[in-house]
Amino acid sequence: MMNKENKKYLIPTLVAVMLMFVWIFVTVALTGGREISDFTDKDKMFFTGFIIVEILTLASIIIFIIKAQKLVNKNITNIQSNIKMPVDKRRVALTVASFIAIIATMFGGIFAKKLIDTFPENIIGIIAISTLLLPILFLIINITANRIYVKKLKQKSIAENQQYWLAHRDNPEKTIAKKLSLLKMLIRINDFYSVLLAVCAFVSAFFLGVISDGGDSVAPLFVCYMVLSGATIRIRLKPSDKIFEDDKTYVLEKDYPVLYDLARKAATATGCIETIKIAILDDFNAGAAIINNTISIQLGALLLNGLSEDEVYCVLLHEFSHIKDEVRQGRIGKYNQYICDIHNNNIANIYSNITKHLFTFIDTYFNMQYNLYLYSVSLTRETAADKAMAIYGNSKTAASSLIKIKYYELYDWEKGTYDTTCNMESEEYDTNSLNNELQKFKEAIQLNAEKWNGLINKEILSRSASHPTLKMRLESLGINEIETLHIESSKEYIADCEKAIKYVSSLIAEQSKDSYTEYRKYYYVESKELIEKWESNGRYIIAEEYGDICDALRRLGRNTDALELCENAIKLLDDTGACYAYFIKGCFLLHSFNEAGIEYIYKAIENNHNYVDEGLAVIGHFCCLTGQEDQLEIYRERAIALTEDNKIQSEASILNKKDKLSTESLPEGMLEDILEHIIFECSDNIEKIYLVRKTITDNFFTSAFVIKMTPDTDDDTRYKILHKAFNYLDTCSDWQFSLFDYEDVKNVKIEDIAGSCVYSK
Repeated sequence: MMNKENKKYLIPTLVAVMLMFVWIFVTVALTGGREISDFTDKDKMFFTGFIIVEILTLASIIIFIIKAQKLVNKNITNIQSNIKMPVDKRRVALTVASFIAIIATMFGGIFAKKLIDTFPENIIGIIAISTLLLPILFLIINITANRIYVKKLKQKSIAENQQYWLAHRDNPEKTIAKKLSLLKMLIRINDFYSVLLAVCAFVSAFFLGVISDGGDSVAPLFVCYMVLSGATIRIRLKPSDKIFEDDKTYVLEKDYPVLYDLARKAATATGCIETIKIAILDDFNAGAAIINNTISIQLGALLLNGLSEDEVYCVLLHEFSHIKDEVRQGRIGKYNQYICDIHNNNIANIYSNITKHLFTFIDTYFNMQYNLYLYSVSLTRETAADKAMAIYGNSKTAASSLIKIKYYELYDWEKGTYDTTCNMESEEYDTNSLNNELQKFKEAIQLNAEKWNGLINKEILSRSASHPTLKMRLESLGINEIETLHIESSKEYIADCEKAIKYVSSLIAEQSKDSYTEYRKYYYVESKELIEKWESNGRYIIAEEYGDICDALRRLGRNTDALELCENAIKLLDDTGACYAYFIKGCFLLHSFNEAGIEYIYKAIENNHNYVDEGLAVIGHFCCLTGQEDQLEIYRERAIALTEDNKIQSEASILNKKDKLSTESLPEGMLEDILEHIIFECSDNIEKIYLVRKTITDNFFTSAFVIKMTPDTDDDTRYKILHKAFNYLDTCSDWQFSLFDYEDVKNVKIEDIAGSCVYSK
């Protein structure tokens, strides 16, 4: 949905575009439709004015488009580095060029009138209208087909959906070949369709010029322009090579010669001949992608300093093997990313929110088939990449690198189960935080290696896994023992790695200097103030408030105190009020590898459907990590039932015009208590509160509160009011409530329902 900021530039742009067409027909009317060669002095004056006005209008359009695209890109960040993406001037040029092309084509039709006078006028009209209506028909077909397709997917039960996906791994070789063929065909169809839309736009614009006699052609010509704009955004422009200059995570070879030599050695071994660029990130991962004809290698600074030189070489062999596989796939992965970027507005022109619907079914279907392809191919791809480490490197070294990466995953899983210091305690970003993290991880290995090795032997492959279990990966390398190697790295390699962690730390400090104070205020300052107030008031436990206190304790690193708070809440509150406590304690236990946490999470889920998705994800991952086969079978059965039920429950979080809404009447005294809690300390910002019943099934309904705030309410205050109201509604009773901001649902016309307004300022 379009927000106010988008409309700020979209509406003036649409008006300016319409005016471009209007000026044409005003000029035709003023000059009597005469040819330029027959113009009178007065006609020439009108035509000169027309040229000036058109140029000024076009200039305003270009300015609006640039401003709009800057707004679109404002929150789009490079995945690797959080760097703001610049306006793509090529996209702006294409948008403007499309407009000029449509105008020029229409003028071509005007000037060609005499040449095609022999054509029957009705034939010309039929061509103009049919080529205009064809894209509109395609739009209707796409939207309708997409709704049917998505509805069909949603109607599948969870069990049916699981079996459908699992079937794609039964015979992966056959499935992979079939999907590849289908995906390549869909790309060809999409490209042909884009060209067809462009042809329709030009043909219609040309013949509209032939038959045009006034302003009644403005709207059809604007449709032509929109159609052409939708087609041209499908032109897959290569990313600019400036990305390697603009993204500061990419480092130069002269600064990191050993890392580049190591990467080039791995590339040569696997047969990759492209140019290499290395980006240093702040994690314990590695990745690779092809950008234009350059291989982008992403290496985590923690990974570089946690693995030896030989182990990193094996990791690079694995990543370059994926690059070879990507080259074999051709443009399929890039195409899927491209259409996802369009629909997520990562690649956009000012009209893309509208024109993308011309392709909505084709894109949805392609994305679904691509995800099925990835699911079927993922395990075999990873196994093949692991084998490349053994072929071109050393099996034991490769195994050691995989074990250390798994250790970090298990270390990360345990975070939050022990006390630590808040990483935002200092007034400026601590540039030593990555080194501290690395040291904590190395200490954790010394303490937990034996326990983690036992878990590695027990791990079960999840149904959604994109990678084999570590045990499976070691077996594919011919390794039977879990053993990490202590391999000495060269001094030059160590120097590069130490430089890398310092560089990333300084980069984070530089990038966060404008926002660090704001984040610190939320994560540390306000959390500390809340906890100090709570402690000075006797560590009270109130159902609608203890969740925020628990979160603040966890942000401060006081996890033991947070667990104690949850245990006290479970003792003192009823099951509805204690749901959050059950959930947090359950997560705490599972992340400590204690299976007793499973029942705590189920208790939270059964009393509050808000915990279904996250709770099931935690339980499922725990069961797979720890090899709990019996629990996993129970989990899968319960997960299907709970998720099916949650499909109905989730309807309570939506409010639209088609809903069955009616006047609501709560039990005596309940409404008064709720209003008192919502309005307390917030009355100045709340204009009205509405309450209606939304009937979802014969046996299930929700009481929906809609809060309308005063126009001067800022976003921070708005969030606090809604958060406070949500916490109370979520904990005050086992009654089913829903909460909405009036601004998000004002098209529902909630005020038209009798008795819906339960509070007015």
